[in-house]
Amino acid sequence: MPFRSLTYDVFHLGLYMATALAWTSLCVMVLLCARRRRFASVPGSCLGVAGLGVLVCLGILLADVLRLIDHRAVVFSLLTFGVLAPGLAAAGLYLRLNLRRESIG
Repeated sequence: MPFRSLTYDVFHLGLYMATALAWTSLCVMVLLCARRRRFASVPGSCLGVAGLGVLVCLGILLADVLRLIDHRAVVFSLLTFGVLAPGLAAAGLYLRLNLRRESIG
């Protein structure tokens, strides 16, 4: 099987960077929310979310590099599972953290 050359434009690389940023923000929000519950469960919950993010990103990247799915499907899955899903989950955790702070103080 000969290797095909990959051509990525700035939008494509920026989308992968936005995916990494969204999963990182979700990890930080899980870390902030879990910090008040139990100190022993903080690293496990944050590492679980980070592992899920790595699996999603690497799965999409592998499908993109091996040309298993169409380019439009790669962009759609990156936007859906890479940016929107962790972004909405991080926003929900941010709201939960702020509501908890308002009820305490």
